[in-house]
Amino acid sequence: MTTVRRVLAVSPHLDDAALSAGATLADFAIRGADVHVVTLFAGAPHEPISPVARAFHVRGGLPQDASAVALRSAEDRAAMDQLGARTHHRGFLDAIYRRTPEGRWLCGHDQAMFDELPLDQGDLRGEVCRDVRRILAAIDPDLVLTCAAVGDHVDHRLTRAAVLDAAAGARAPVLLWEDLPYAIGRPPPPALSETPAARSDAWERKWRAIACYPTQIRMLWPAHVDWAAQLRSHAETRGQGSPAELLAPGLS
Repeated sequence: MTTVRRVLAVSPHLDDAALSAGATLADFAIRGADVHVVTLFAGAPHEPISPVARAFHVRGGLPQDASAVALRSAEDRAAMDQLGARTHHRGFLDAIYRRTPEGRWLCGHDQAMFDELPLDQGDLRGEVCRDVRRILAAIDPDLVLTCAAVGDHVDHRLTRAAVLDAAAGARAPVLLWEDLPYAIGRPPPPALSETPAARSDAWERKWRAIACYPTQIRMLWPAHVDWAAQLRSHAETRGQGSPAELLAPGLS
């Protein structure tokens, strides 16, 4: 790969980039690149929030109102500081806060975000794509990273589609990361390959960054599960003994 001066990572949620590509992003930052992480679905919802959202807030130890997003945003800024990345939060609502065009909650049960929900929810896909296109023009990256949507979360599928749509014809190649923790315990997707980010200081930055998300750790890993050990084991399995993150070419 030619010299990378500016890197843009487009993340669905306020933890996905660190969990899935934190070592890669830290590696670029250590090497002197200007790393930008844009989180799309980081908007604060209007109240009341959905029953599914309330349940997620309880699991994460978050307040039962829109202030939860401010707390999660602060966690994300701290995590990005650990990685050496600039933080950008956009105002699109997480699926657990959205309604259908008919006014129903998009997520009627706590696994609904993994159902085959349509990406064209009103003009949401178009709005996200136009926003990503503006971000690409403003940052002018040499490389774009986003999610491969392993696990089929609707926000991850929307993010991948919007980035690939917006980046079509742009000069910067796009790489897709393996979505964690959804990929844990699954065989590696055949299109993904090991990244060059294997330096120990980049991995230490990743672990420190993930530790900045206590609410998400509580939500994703019950109290008896060692999240750090599970993620390290997954990374070492992917790298056949040395930790690795997996990326696939999206556009080149």
